[in-house]
This record gives sequence, structure tokens and C-alpha cells, in this order.
Amino acid sequence: MSVSSDAGQGPSAPPASEPPTTDRAPTADVSPKSGLHPPIVSRFTTTIPDEGSALVRAAYADNRLRVQGQADDFRFRQSRRDLGSLRIDSFHNSLVTEYDVEPLGCLVVCRVLDRHMDIWTDGRHRRVGPGDVVLLAHPEKAYSTRLEGAGLEIVGVDLDLLAEVTDEPVRDVVDRFHLETFEPLMAWHWKRTLHHLTDVVLSDDRLSENPVVLGTSARLVAATLITALDPAGVTPTPTDRTDATNTTVQRAVAYVEEHCDADITVTDIARAAHVSVRALQLAFRRHLDTTPTGYLRRVRLDRAHDDLLAADPASGTSVTDIAMSWGFLNVGRFSAQYRSVHGVPPRWTLHH
Repeated sequence: MSVSSDAGQGPSAPPASEPPTTDRAPTADVSPKSGLHPPIVSRFTTTIPDEGSALVRAAYADNRLRVQGQADDFRFRQSRRDLGSLRIDSFHNSLVTEYDVEPLGCLVVCRVLDRHMDIWTDGRHRRVGPGDVVLLAHPEKAYSTRLEGAGLEIVGVDLDLLAEVTDEPVRDVVDRFHLETFEPLMAWHWKRTLHHLTDVVLSDDRLSENPVVLGTSARLVAATLITALDPAGVTPTPTDRTDATNTTVQRAVAYVEEHCDADITVTDIARAAHVSVRALQLAFRRHLDTTPTGYLRRVRLDRAHDDLLAADPASGTSVTDIAMSWGFLNVGRFSAQYRSVHGVPPRWTLHH
């Protein structure tokens, strides 16, 4: 790694950096399949370009940093929520900075918060601005960026996590990913999905350490990424239509009933039914007029109903406790869904 600056730093830059800080370490792997764990939160700030480059190297890949302007005015700030196979960074720097980054081996999606960023991948130039969401590069491709003092939200997604939401070889899926800026609607969905994960799930220790909640939320990010970058991949094939039988539904239902308390995915259900995810989704629509995740939610609502009936309110058990144990992180939404199915609010069931 080398670091250079268009303006001299002077013989002795002041030690104005703050060492990385970590808020919490993981207590256990909550989803071994995808390598997820409870969030590790870290923060780092510096005014020294060498340290900023070292941080980028440690967080992403080997890189070369160039700073344009007075290096004394350089400011770098990064915070990270590391979930293992999913990482969410907030990144801010001053001045005009350029990075040459080696292949990352994972997917990195960037949302520009302010200013502009230029990206070069395979000789192709892209310029993105506030609100834009873009895939920086394919996992095996190097890229370069030029930031005009920009603020960024950067999300790293490992291929193992992506593999949990597709039944195709993950490399085949990724090879179809385009490098265009997300369409406005998909950019909105991406922002909303990240907001749900960061501001709802990761802000509550009970949720972020619940394997069902964390696994489901992380896979929603991966599924949103596939939908945005490979829309043609969700179209059923003739084989999918042939496989969308009642037998497929029966196999899937049996698997869901047996494993509804585990962190199972749509891909798990499809494999148990011996069909593709697209065939599974089509079969549930055709024969049950719902989706596999909708059916899983209904089964978990029924199990929560059983737990509410069996619980003793005098022991301190609450509706929230039972809802979260079955992966329902929004208690208000759980109550509405429960009432639509069972005709009474969950609190009534618990106390009667």
C-alpha cells in the first residue's frame, strides 16, 4: 500500500486521530449458515491521510489513497456495524480523495448521502450523486473512486449470505448483476430495507441477538439486492411452472411445520420440497393463495397463540416476549396480524 498527497503534509502532522472504539462483541453465532453474529459496532476518526488509508485497507481491501488540497484540512470518519457476512458502514471524508481498491471478493453497495462520487470499473466511468444507490464492482473486479468530500453509506454483502436467497449458483447470479445506478423505486426499497435493519433490529439488543429476526432481516437485504440488480432472475421458467404442484406444497408445508422455530429461509423450504425457489413461490400462489414466507408467518402466529394460551401472566411473561421469540419484531404489527387470524388481540389471549 502506498499513500501520496498532492499537497505536503508538513514534517510533523499532529496526532489528531481517535483510536477505533468497539461498543459490543458478539456473544454467539446466531445464524451459522450465513456467518451472521450480533453486531459489533466500531467508530474511527482521523485527520491523517495515512491513517485513513490504513483504515480503508483494513475494512475493505488493499488500496492507494490520494488527497487533493491541503492535507491539514483532511477529515476522515467511519462507523461500522459488523454482522459477519453483512457489514454496514457510514463513511465521511473531507477534501477530494481518490482510492484505488483491489478486488473485494464480496458485493459492495454504496448510497451517496451528499456531494458526488466518480467510479471507474474496467475502464468504465460512472458519476453518482445524493440519493443514488450503486454496486461499486463485481467481487473479482478492482475499482477506483474519486470522492468530493462525500458522505456515503456502504454495505458489504458476502456471497454466502446471497446464496441463502437463491437456488442458482451464486456466481451465476452475480455475473448477471448490472452496474447501473438503481432505479428510483429500487433505491427507495433499498434505503427502506437498510433503515429497517439499522434503526429497528440493530437498535434493540433483544432483536439483534434473536437468530430468527437477524437472519430474516439480513436475508431481506440480500433479496432486495438481487431484485434490484437481476430482475430477470425472478421470472418462472417452464420447468418451474411444471414443478408448482400440490405435492410440492405438501412437502414444503411439512418442512415448515417441523422447523418453524428455526431460522429457516425460502431456499431451505424449496430444497426440502425438491424444487426451485421460483417453483415454490408459484406453487404456494397457485394452491394456497399465499407465499412461502406468508405461510411461515401464519404458522408462527399459531405457535405464538399456543404459547400465549399456555403462559402464566403472573410469571411476568408478556406479549412482547412471546412475539419476539417467534421472530415478530414489531409488536404492533404482530398484534394486528394476530387479531386478523384469531379474532382477539394477543393480550386478551394471554390474560384469559
